[in-house]
Amino acid sequence: CIRDRYQRRVHGVAEGCSAIKARYDKTNQELADLRLLVHQEYLGVFRRLYKTLGQLCYKKKKKKKKKKTLR
Repeated sequence: CIRDRYQRRVHGVAEGCSAIKARYDKTNQELADLRLLVHQEYLGVFRRLYKTLGQLCYKKKKKKKKKKTLR
């Protein structure tokens, strides 16, 4: 009788730990997915800004050349 109660308690604790581990794994995966999404958003912003910078540098060089040829 005592052994049965002990085994049920051990089984209950093991189930609880298993449930906690499953919840942890699910939460960890959700966080990894969110980190990836945020990283992709930042990468998109960086690419747009980098492209804009390239365009501005090109325009600046073009203006400099135009001024040089007008002199």
